[in-house]
Order: sequence, then structure tokens, then C-alpha cells
Amino acid sequence: MCITALDAYLAETYVGVWDIDHPELGYRHVLAYQNTPKNLADTPNCMLLHVPAKDTLKPSDLLDTTQDPMFLQQMAESVLPPLPTAARGVDLSAPNYVIEMGIYHIAFLNQVSPNAWLEVQKQIPTHKQPNIKDEFIQFYAEQFPSYALVICCFHNRDAKKASPIMLHYAPQFPDTFHFPTIDSHGKVPKVGAKHRFHQVIITGSQQLKTPGNGFDAFHLGGVSPTLLPFLPKVGAALRLAGTVAPNSDLLLEAVPIREGGDAQFDFGILEDV
Repeated sequence: MCITALDAYLAETYVGVWDIDHPELGYRHVLAYQNTPKNLADTPNCMLLHVPAKDTLKPSDLLDTTQDPMFLQQMAESVLPPLPTAARGVDLSAPNYVIEMGIYHIAFLNQVSPNAWLEVQKQIPTHKQPNIKDEFIQFYAEQFPSYALVICCFHNRDAKKASPIMLHYAPQFPDTFHFPTIDSHGKVPKVGAKHRFHQVIITGSQQLKTPGNGFDAFHLGGVSPTLLPFLPKVGAALRLAGTVAPNSDLLLEAVPIREGGDAQFDFGILEDV
């Protein structure tokens, strides 16, 4: 991942998906995504993340991670083996929102259409407004018709470590962890085309209480108390660097994770979205 509307360089990508038991909202999925973006276009750019939320995404669903810029990397490295020494469904009446966080202005597009984007775009400062081609929006509207779209707008000329994008939501598919890993920079994605993955994948569950069967305890020391209720204490991570497979999202069965079965990343490839 990631999909950007215009050309960009993105490195050090981490994608986390897990579930939590929210004290007020109940069972939720959490999506956490981070990379180091550098805009290669002459105009503002954006990343696009599609989210299988059952209900309308609201500003309160976005978690402030600006005080915890390294927690995803910390989680991954605490359960990954060390690298070798040589390597080291949408309600059409739902409102849309724009939130500022770190280097981003983040738009929640609960109505996914070119017209909806044009209206939301007006809420973004001119120096951050990306020009998203209609075919990008149509791609999501057609391929993920029941999903919300999160548009992360940026215009930094130097590669800069960005705070993770982290949100929680009521999932349309409670038993499936959906990792948005489709990749394309500046062009509408070609789903199914041969692609080299580069992400670090992180998963877990708050229902998983003890390490074992390939699951380890995450190192969460120093993480803000406001974020801890949204993080699993036990889970696993996987480096995908060098893996060649169809350009696609990755799907992982949530039930074996929750029940503490073997931590085998038996992904499904979402080719026919």
C-alpha cells in the first residue's frame, strides 16, 4: 500500500488491523496505517484508504497519534524476529468530514462520489487540496460500494515520517480483518497485476490474553494512555518485503486470531473486488 492520486514516494509502510472491545461502542475493528511520504507531484497530493465501516465514520473515530509517532513500528519490532545482519456499505445521507492531524488534512468520505469529493475538498486549505481524477473516486465507488473512503492530503516536498492514521469502526465483516494493501501511485490501481509487496503487517486481538502459538506480547511501553484502550496486548507481525503476488488487498480470518490459534498468516487475496 498505498494508493496516491498523484506520483509520490512512500517508504517504511506499516499496516495494522485488529479488534477491540470498546467499553461504550462494543466490538470494533481498528485500522492503523503509517508510512513516510514524499510528494513527487508539483501540486498537493493525497493517500486514499478504503474502510469497511458498517456505520458512518465520524471525527471521533479518528485517534490522535501525534504524541505516539513510533508505536506501530514499536509493536511490529517487538514481535518480529530480527532482520539478518546483512539486511537490517454507505448511508447516502451520511455527512462527510475533514480533520487536521500532523502533516495531513484527512477527509472522511462517507458518500463516495466525484460530487461528494468536490464538496469536501472546499474544506481543505488550498495548499493541501489535491486534484483527484474522477476515475479514482469512481474506482472506489464501483469496486467498494459499501466502504467509506479516507483521503489523507499532504504536500511536503521532503520525505517526512507521518503520524499513523488510526481509526476504529463497527465492521461490516466482523470475522475478517481487511488490510488495504492495493498499491498505485498516480494511476487507477490495476487489481490483480503482478506486484511486489513491501509492507509490515500487524494484527492481534484484545480477546487474545496470553502469548503462545506464535503470538507474542507487544512492547507498548511509552504509548500514551489515551491510545492503550485501542491496542491489543498480544499479536503478531509479518514482513512482506519481496513478496510477489497479485496487486490486491489482503484478508485475514479474525476468529483464529481471537481464539489464539497458530499465528499462520493465511491471507486471502482480494482480486475480484
